[in-house]
Amino acid sequence: MTIHDTEFTFTFTGLFGSPFFTGASSVSADVPDKWHIALDGHTFMLDEPPLWRTIPTMRAQQDDREAAELSLNPEGLWRRSQSSWELGAGQVMYDDENSQRQRFRTSKGLDVWTPGQVALLPATTLLDAVSPSASYVQVETTDAHLWWCDGATVVRSDLASQLDITGTPPGAITAMVSTGSHVLVGYTGGGIYKIAAGASSASPWLTDAITPSVVGWAKGRVIVAVGNTIYNPVTAFTTSGTLPIPLLQHPDTSFRWVGVAEGTSWIFMGGVSGDKSSIYRTVVRPDGTSLDVPTVCGRLPDGEVLTAVHGYLGVLLLGTTLGVRVATPNGNGDLVIGSLMEIGRRVESMAGWGTFVYFGWSNYDTTSTGVGRIDLSNLTDEDNLVPAYASDLMATAQGSVLGIGVLHGTVVFGVNGVGAYRASDTELVLSGTYDTGIIRYGITEEKVVTGARASFTGPGTTGVALAVGGGEFASVGATGMQERGINYEMRVTLNQDGSHTNVTLESVTLFSYPAPQGTKFIDLPLLIAEKVLTLNSIVERMDIKDTLDFINDRWLTKVLVTLQLGSTNFQGTIEQYQFKATNECEDEDQRGQWNGTAPVSFKVVS
Repeated sequence: MTIHDTEFTFTFTGLFGSPFFTGASSVSADVPDKWHIALDGHTFMLDEPPLWRTIPTMRAQQDDREAAELSLNPEGLWRRSQSSWELGAGQVMYDDENSQRQRFRTSKGLDVWTPGQVALLPATTLLDAVSPSASYVQVETTDAHLWWCDGATVVRSDLASQLDITGTPPGAITAMVSTGSHVLVGYTGGGIYKIAAGASSASPWLTDAITPSVVGWAKGRVIVAVGNTIYNPVTAFTTSGTLPIPLLQHPDTSFRWVGVAEGTSWIFMGGVSGDKSSIYRTVVRPDGTSLDVPTVCGRLPDGEVLTAVHGYLGVLLLGTTLGVRVATPNGNGDLVIGSLMEIGRRVESMAGWGTFVYFGWSNYDTTSTGVGRIDLSNLTDEDNLVPAYASDLMATAQGSVLGIGVLHGTVVFGVNGVGAYRASDTELVLSGTYDTGIIRYGITEEKVVTGARASFTGPGTTGVALAVGGGEFASVGATGMQERGINYEMRVTLNQDGSHTNVTLESVTLFSYPAPQGTKFIDLPLLIAEKVLTLNSIVERMDIKDTLDFINDRWLTKVLVTLQLGSTNFQGTIEQYQFKATNECEDEDQRGQWNGTAPVSFKVVS
């Protein structure tokens, strides 16, 4: 007998045409009493004890996309910071690949529009209480005054005092618009009255016994809607008259016009029938005497109902039952309608000032109602015409906001059944909050948060609360936490100190470190021999070729393999293996085969 004591190492890398073994995984009843382990029911003795090892899931040491946010030390804490907010609200995921880091999910009581800071908004004060039955508190402006409705009464205000307008009919007010020089007011069954800017009494303008649903002003033209019919009266404001022939009578008798807006070249009018909404356009004829017959230039998706139209800075804003859309006309006047800014509320009023448009955000939550603000100079999605927006002034009240006016920079909004509110010149809200949106550091593996920090200037305080995995928000400090999860969200609060001096947030940072589940391996030195002594001292024969073919097949196919190790079963794959030959087989039927050891690297899946 010849003994081969030289060690040979064979590494199998070639591919075979088809697997040697197929079928479901199985287990052996002889493990652990007779054999050390089994792989899919194939039993083995080990040449030495198994080795357990783990490999952690590591991030790269450099991330070119966010080098400023990741620790310079790869083993240090990860950071996720926000230091600018001017792209507004509406972003659920704060740090996905396509997220915008100047956006967030929601805010209340905060002015987010100055790059690099967040500050408290002005508080609101009640200018004038209206009747609880007042269901149309519209607000309009002329050069020196604001005007709003209180049931059947028109109120004039210079922000310091209010005056009830006389000379009006007894019916409830149904529509109102400012032309700049006059305020036109429609009454239930009472026609339309005019009030000269600065005057204290009204007089009839259109004497028909109509109930107008819309009185609009665009391109120097008055547009009046009554039911499904729309008119363009040309009676001078120095006299009175009656309605002209209709500009358009909609063939659907249930159709109702909801608003009029001025575009760069066109006049737009919107209306609804059931759950279907249409926008029409018309234009002043070249001779200036009349308007063209309106034609449809845009529609909303069925079920999203138009509630308001407003033209400003060359774009058309559409208030709907779900939020706001921005639309732009093409060369023919047909509208390209942008994606929905979904706020989950009816938007029934809008007013522009500077690059901003204020819109009614009725019943923002269970304690407040007020306005939101759109920044037309910042588009968060240019292709889909979505501008930046956020909540703005709020009153501690409940009620629909049907009217907004801006007088010399001061915003006033009307709350149905409550009154007209204005932004305070001297007082700030006591506190404001914003939610960042979901933070997950760009990965869906687990992290452990260690703390959060807010940097601010001015008298007052800030606080940070953290929600883990969509749970409740709980206050956190700068250090000492151990909150494990995949998704996090911060809620940041600014509090003034009572002096009404603003506190300014400059940045907020969340600290964490990655804690993904590492990969577990079990290294198994399988004894491969023509004769094997088992645990119960019985010599068993082994077909070396078939055994090596089995191992190679499981390595090639990467199918899940059942590993029985002692009394524990694992599911996994064979990632690597070698065969270290020690001596040639003696049995005639295994001539040319070698005894040896096959170190197998088994990756645990479950």
